[in-house]
Amino acid sequence: MTKAKLDFIQLLRAVAAIAVVLYHAAIVTPKYSPFPARSLNVLSLGAYGVDLFFVISGFVIFYTTNNISVSQFVRKRIERIVPIYWLYTVFTLLITLELGGGAEFSWKKFLLSISFISFLLGDAPLMYVGWTLEYEMFFYACVAASMFIWRRTWPPVCTLISGLIVLGALTSPVSAWGKFISASMMLEFLMGILIGQALIWKRIGKVEACSVTAAALAVLFADESHRALIVGIPAAALLIAAVKASSYRLPKWVVEVGDASYSIYLIQVFTISACSKGFQRLLPSLDPDLCIVITTFITLIAGMASYSFIELRLRNILRIRPPIGQNAAA
Repeated sequence: MTKAKLDFIQLLRAVAAIAVVLYHAAIVTPKYSPFPARSLNVLSLGAYGVDLFFVISGFVIFYTTNNISVSQFVRKRIERIVPIYWLYTVFTLLITLELGGGAEFSWKKFLLSISFISFLLGDAPLMYVGWTLEYEMFFYACVAASMFIWRRTWPPVCTLISGLIVLGALTSPVSAWGKFISASMMLEFLMGILIGQALIWKRIGKVEACSVTAAALAVLFADESHRALIVGIPAAALLIAAVKASSYRLPKWVVEVGDASYSIYLIQVFTISACSKGFQRLLPSLDPDLCIVITTFITLIAGMASYSFIELRLRNILRIRPPIGQNAAA
């Protein structure tokens, strides 16, 4: 797989991040405006940027886990996800305490948030966008367990997650944790894995194909929204196109936005709120659709700055060094 293909995956990450920011800005901005945003219905589709992130994640994890140990995999996932999320969660905590805590705040919620297990309370983490990271971490945990226990990683991963989805469809769990581990959105990670097998291995494992097919049928017949299929399949098609587009190059700035997509995704929690309140105070008559555009642009700039000056530096400072003689994974 060439760097050009990875560049196009970064393009998809940029698209997913921008879509989610537009969606959240479209929800928040009209709350501080005297008239509604005309683009609200269209921009609500940006929520599906999360589905694109999940499909991409499944593919990237498949691609990057070949020929590495479970310790390397866990180390890289922690380095990638945890430091800046913890930093911004603490920042959210300080803001929450400064504003009086709020009715929904508790130290238990904070601890569960930084542990990526807020789903145990059936509630969103302190940083509301963190709910997607909890699914990511659960997916990583399944992959790590499979790498540790079995010689072949992907058949157990696909069987376990697919089995949970089917079980959830059959039993309709009422507990928060039961709903979480059997969520149909987990199917989107598996789509990314199958795409990786098809495009890199040039074949799809029989166990993987059968288990994912079973999960897809469970979603089709038992999930009322069918979101994992209705949105996941187009997202998978976009991913396939991105991987296939190996003969084209992208402008550097496009790739850089994709590189910064995680920081953009996190920092929107602060920029959208700040921009919306700022427009209300300074420019109350400004068209809310224009507010959404400006807010999104500011969020992108802030996210790219966060990536360059905070995220990368945190990774380097807190990087878990591999044992002497152990090669670092790509």
